[in-house]
Amino acid sequence: MPEALFSAIDAGQVEDVRDLVLNDPALASARDTTGVSALLYTRYRNRLDVVEDHGQPVDQPELAHASAADGFTPLQLASFFGHPAAVRVLLDRGADVGAVSANPMHLQALHS
Repeated sequence: MPEALFSAIDAGQVEDVRDLVLNDPALASARDTTGVSALLYTRYRNRLDVVEDHGQPVDQPELAHASAADGFTPLQLASFFGHPAAVRVLLDRGADVGAVSANPMHLQALHS
């Protein structure tokens, strides 16, 4: 079933994505074959029209030091996707501006 979700995201099928997640809420936490979350997968494909903002606050400051399955930190992702407000929040929460991505690209947030 996750394959259907990722295919619908790729195709920009808003109603199909919505129906799939409504019928199986666990799909909202689905990951692709490389471990990238459905939300990040959607963002990488610039298909934000297929997801809804649930406005859930980040209440775990330690996540500022985490890495996504593709090796990028939240600060690197916020920088890459052009979200200065998120960058500020992450820096205020102690995100390491000098952190290097845990993947072959070995990038820092400033590269974005």
